[in-house]
Amino acid sequence: MVTHWSGYLQFLLQRGEKFRLVPMAELLNMTPSERTAYDLARLDFLSDRVTVENETVVNIRTTLETVMHLNHGKPRGGYGVFVSAPSGRGKTTAVHLVLGEVLAAYRDVNPSSLDNIRSCPVAYICVPDSGTPKSIYMEIADYLGIAYKPHDSDPILRTVVLAGIAGSGIEVFAIDEVQNLENGGSYSRRAADAIRRLADDTTATFLLAGINLEVTNLTRGARGMQISNRFIRADVAEYSPESENWMSRWQGLVTEMANALPLYATRPETLKPFAGPLHSMTGGSVQALNLMLTQVARELIEMADPRRETVTLEHLRAARVNMATEAHIRAQLGRTKTKADKSASTRAYRTKKPGPRADEN
Repeated sequence: MVTHWSGYLQFLLQRGEKFRLVPMAELLNMTPSERTAYDLARLDFLSDRVTVENETVVNIRTTLETVMHLNHGKPRGGYGVFVSAPSGRGKTTAVHLVLGEVLAAYRDVNPSSLDNIRSCPVAYICVPDSGTPKSIYMEIADYLGIAYKPHDSDPILRTVVLAGIAGSGIEVFAIDEVQNLENGGSYSRRAADAIRRLADDTTATFLLAGINLEVTNLTRGARGMQISNRFIRADVAEYSPESENWMSRWQGLVTEMANALPLYATRPETLKPFAGPLHSMTGGSVQALNLMLTQVARELIEMADPRRETVTLEHLRAARVNMATEAHIRAQLGRTKTKADKSASTRAYRTKKPGPRADEN
């Protein structure tokens, strides 16, 4: 269970590594049952473990390293990391990857230290849909496996949670979906204060992530000023024509994704020519790109012919997309049609022969 510390740590340990393809000769010599098990493993990998070290991962990692160095030796209330961007940019995947790196580094130093709750170096929760202080405390308590009573008051839950964080040895605490604070209505400001005070009253380094957090209660008023003074932004990569070197950076992302797919006949150079069309189809969304590529990869694996596992532009165009990408494609087609209609109208006007002048009749 990813919402409990032990389940989340196991989840992290399974991510971040490329699938190891066996040589083609070995694959072709497998028994039917061995081949089925191998292909099922590839399909399982595609379900949630295709990850790449893109710019967002690098930015979060370097910012977190800086902040943890700044916080070294502080009794509490250190600096934090702020990750905010529109939906579909790959924020959550990047956060998981970086937390996995923190966990791996911790295990290298303390190989047998993850056997009990007092050795839980990283924590990850999402702000519940209700966005209230109590729901946040309960989410943390559930993650740490701390017992509480449903009717416990906010102050009691806060005390329990602070003790749990202190006793678990958490070094990095990530709170995702922070935009859900806005769902708390009159409680949303108190919930925002609860998160800020958790960062103030523990030695853990807090990482706050979510969609467009700049317009939430977390960043408004005196509370917002405290957050601004204490949190350092980790940039989330943007792949739009308005951003610098966007196409070369997008090409790099596409080729990295190709390299991560557990396919036999698809290489980075195979997908690089499709970077432009893929950007047009996805609008530069990392999430949409991942959906399209993993969907096509699944179909190719299920064909049971590794020599034909080549992603083509036709495959990509036939892939099903999420509703956000669908709306983007529809809008793009509408703009293309409008532009074509205007061009046709202009050409018709320029080639139209003038009628006879009045004085010639």
